[in-house]
This record gives sequence, structure tokens and C-alpha cells, in this order.
Amino acid sequence: MVHSRARSPLMVALALILAAIGFFALQFLMRDGAGDVPRLVAAGLSAHKRGDYKQAVALFDRALAVDPAHLPALHARAAARYGVDELEPAIIDYERIIELAPDDVEARFRLAKALLGVRREKEMFEEIDALLQMTPNHGEARLLRARVRLNRGEYQHSLRNLDLLVSDEAMRGGAPLAEILPLRAEARMSVGDDHGALADLERLRELGADAADIDRATVWALWGLGRYDDALFLLDESIKRSPASRILQFARALTLTCLGRFEAAAECLEQLGAGSAAGAPPESVFFLLIASARIGHIAPEPLDPPHTEAMTPWQLEIAQFLADPAGAPSEADFLRHAAEWGGGAECEGFFYAGMKRLLAGDEGEARDLLQRCIETNRRRLYEYHAAVAELRRLENGVDATREPPAPPGANGADVRATLKRGRPRVFRFAERAPPCAPSCPAAGRPSPIVRRVGPAPGRWPVPAPPTDPALFAA
Repeated sequence: MVHSRARSPLMVALALILAAIGFFALQFLMRDGAGDVPRLVAAGLSAHKRGDYKQAVALFDRALAVDPAHLPALHARAAARYGVDELEPAIIDYERIIELAPDDVEARFRLAKALLGVRREKEMFEEIDALLQMTPNHGEARLLRARVRLNRGEYQHSLRNLDLLVSDEAMRGGAPLAEILPLRAEARMSVGDDHGALADLERLRELGADAADIDRATVWALWGLGRYDDALFLLDESIKRSPASRILQFARALTLTCLGRFEAAAECLEQLGAGSAAGAPPESVFFLLIASARIGHIAPEPLDPPHTEAMTPWQLEIAQFLADPAGAPSEADFLRHAAEWGGGAECEGFFYAGMKRLLAGDEGEARDLLQRCIETNRRRLYEYHAAVAELRRLENGVDATREPPAPPGANGADVRATLKRGRPRVFRFAERAPPCAPSCPAAGRPSPIVRRVGPAPGRWPVPAPPTDPALFAA
């Protein structure tokens, strides 16, 4: 120990000397070494590796001022710019590289990713097509194209590409199977092939992929199959391993809603700090409003700042539509705005309009709106699966404003038999699934932060402020 302390000042001095040498060498390169392009590029790469982005780009600029066609310098500057999200300058560099070297496959692939980052999707597809004509087995390019197609709602097109990557190892190129299978599982769920998605997720589990990610995806497939008890059982197991995951806890609350266990769902959402705490989806406050209306609880005001900070403009409009009778848009305006937003907004609009009708006692119009929600086929949205569950309840003649009794023997025990036999590490049998997640108040006992105000009304209630604003602190 004493010897180590004696050497410490010497080591510090040496470090300072080396740093000074590096500094003066860099200044020399910047001032007098402009003609030494390879040394400038090497120094720039070293600066970039240290995280000194400005210095790295300055060195690459000096190198390119001397030799504008120096490909290593162009590649290095483009990569540095791309790495800090300066995408437009990176695109210019990659286009210059392709102009100088049309067969540069890597430059085309990185250009495609940069174009996607600035939402120039048409040009991105053109670059991917040109790249695949040169290198048909560029698996990463095919995977990128499939991912974008999936996000655009072109599910069948995406699925065909992903099937090819899974079945043809040569076509897969450098793309790992562990990155392809999650995307194919998502594509399969999007076209209603939830059994196929479960098979892909099981292959991922065998490949050693992250159990939490697999569990979350498996829950979506179980929702698609209407196996809510199994989803609840799996979520209980997942929450035990990841008790801080707000996404898992929200998924659990949604599953309880699909099962018609509204009081337990409301308590879980209250405990979660619906829509306000870090990591809680903004949609959670909307589901809390709906669950609270059904059981006669006072729900939090969704337009208060703790909730609105994480909301998009469209989500703010949903909150206003649900909870602000004075300033709320009409149903016709709300649905028209949903169609204008496009994407999943139309599915969400039909769902929330349908729920507002349902809780106001207008079951006929509610059915029609919920059916239109399902017809959008937006299976990757929470609202889609909630709409399916609501219609099932209506078809079975269940009072949508009351919580039905829990079915006898509901436990989710066949999860293990269906998903993975002989894996007690993940799927353990339970006598009965607990009524709420470990971090939620016990079901059947009102939360101290939720006041009961009587039976569920037959109309949409006017919300009141939360009784405990501290609940919504981050």
C-alpha cells in the first residue's frame, strides 16, 4: 500500500505529460499537418472514440479540405454525424460517398437508416432496393425494410420478408435470428396469427433472449387469443422478477379490465400513478377514468399537469373528450380528428367514443363504435384488445357497468402446458391468481387514495380532482 502511494504522484505526472504531448501534437496537425490526410483521419477517429465529437469533425473537415474525395474521411465524418443525430449532414456525406463509390454497400445501408431517421421513407426504400440488387443476402437491409413495413401497417408484406429471413440462412446474411424472431412474432400478431407468434417467442426463449421482453410480447399474444387468465398468471410471474416495471403493471391492469375485474384494475392503476409517473403509459389515466366510472370511484383529473406532461396532442384531445364536459369536442368532431391523425388514432377514437356511449347507457351505439375499433385491425394497441373484451361481455349479456363475479377456478395454470412444458422457472402453478399485483392494494379493500361515492352510475360521471395529489409525483 505504501509503495502504491509513493508511485501515485509519478503516475499523475506521466499522465499529464502524455496529455500535453497529445494536445500539442493535435495542434500541430491542425495547423501544420493539414497535408497529412491519413494522420488527420487517425487523430479524428481517436478524438471520436474519446467522445470529443467537435474535435473529431474538425479534423475530418481539415482532411477533406485537402482531399475532398478521401473515402475514409467521408465515412468517418458521416458516422460521427450520424452518431449524434446530425442526420441531414450525414446524409450529404453518404450521398457523396455513393457518388464516388456506387458499389459501397455499407454506405447505402447507412444512408437508408439516416433517411428513415428524417422520415424520408420513399428514398429509404429506393436505397434498400438498390442495395439488395447488388447484395441480395444483406439480411440487415431486409430486416430494416420489414420493420418499416410493419410500422406502416403493411403487415403481410413485412411478414413475407421475415419468413424469408427465418427460413433461408443464406439470405439472412449477418442479421441474427434473435433480432428477426421478435419482429416476426409482432407481425404474426398483427395479422391474427397469435399461435404462430407464441411459437416464435418460445424459440427466442430457447435462444436465451431476455425473459422480460419475451414475457411482455407473450402477454400480447395471449390477449389476442382471449386467454386473459393465462396473461394474468404470466404477468404475476413477470412482476415478481421486475417489480419496478410500470409497463408490466399497466398491462396487468388492462388484463384485469378485460376480465371484468374493474375494482382491482382501478386500484392497480391508482397505485401505479396512472399516466403521471415515469414509465407509466399515458393511456393508463384513460383506463383509470373508465374503471372508476364503472365502480363509482372518483377518478383523477386527466387534464392536470402531472398527467398532461407526457401526452401527445392527440392524447390531450382524448383526455378532454373523456373528462371535460364543458370544453370537450363533440363525438363527431372527436372521430373526425382521429381520422385526420391517422395511424392508430382512429382505432383509439372509436374505442373511447364507444366506452363513453357504453357508460352513458347507450349500448347499441357503443357496440357499433367498438366493432369499428376492431375493424381497424390495430392489434398492437391496448384499445383494440380492450374493445374485443368489451364486445365479448356485451355478447354474453354481461352488464358493462358492473363487475361480474370472478369465474371459479380461474388461475392461468395451462400457461405452462401451452407455452413451455417443464419450465417451472418461468411458469409456476398457482392455486389462484392473486386479485392484484404485489405492489397494488389488496382487491376488495378500497385504496386510501380512492373514495367510494356509491354504486356505478348509469351515465358518464363528472370527474373530481384526486384526493391525494402526492400520488402523482414522479
